[in-house]
Amino acid sequence: MQNYVLDNTDVEILRILIRDCRTSYTSIGLLIGMSTNAIKTRVTRLVSQGI
Repeated sequence: MQNYVLDNTDVEILRILIRDCRTSYTSIGLLIGMSTNAIKTRVTRLVSQGI
C-alpha cells in the first residue's frame, strides 16, 4: 500500500468531484480559483496515482 501526500487543493478538488463527478475542470477552477489546465494536471496526477 502506498502513501499519498495530498495538499489542501487536491482535497478540495476531490470533495467537488465526490459531490458531482461530472463537474468540469473549468467549473472546478472557478470554484477554487485555479486555471482549467492546472485542475486538469492535478486530476490527471491523482488518477495516475490511483486516487
